[in-house]
Amino acid sequence: MKKTLLVTLMILSSIYANDIKSNNFFMSVNYGKLKIYSSTNYKSLKIGYYFYDPNIYLLNNRIYVDISKVNSNAKFYITSLKLDWISNKNSIIKPYLGVSTGYIYYKYNQIDSSTSTYGFQAGIMLDIIKHISLDMSGSWQKAYKKQNIWKKPIKSGEVGLEISF
Repeated sequence: MKKTLLVTLMILSSIYANDIKSNNFFMSVNYGKLKIYSSTNYKSLKIGYYFYDPNIYLLNNRIYVDISKVNSNAKFYITSLKLDWISNKNSIIKPYLGVSTGYIYYKYNQIDSSTSTYGFQAGIMLDIIKHISLDMSGSWQKAYKKQNIWKKPIKSGEVGLEISF
């Protein structure tokens, strides 16, 4: 998980090093509910980069790493790389759609399982003040492994506070 975060940050910083002064980096702290077979709470941290061109409507995007720790008796972590398309980037209310790929690690008693995932998300960002936004979203992820524990998709909803710098 730490390697994924480090590699992603290195790639993002090297690709966009010339544009650091335009407040395109962001970090978000989130709290949400997750459901596979039963509901449980989780916390997540998102770190990423906005890249957009105000002259091109379809180029209003953000790419980020989302690291989640599920609150349960098990060791349960989800790490995802996500790409969102943001509508109305210059508006106070910004709806978005996105795709994701990720990795899940789950360990409890005799069960020790990890797998890759793919999915999508949708949400709305609401600007509170300059550089601070409220982010509300829902996501759906499906595991590649067909073990009993991963047969159902992972559904989640979250609320977070995002700071851009």
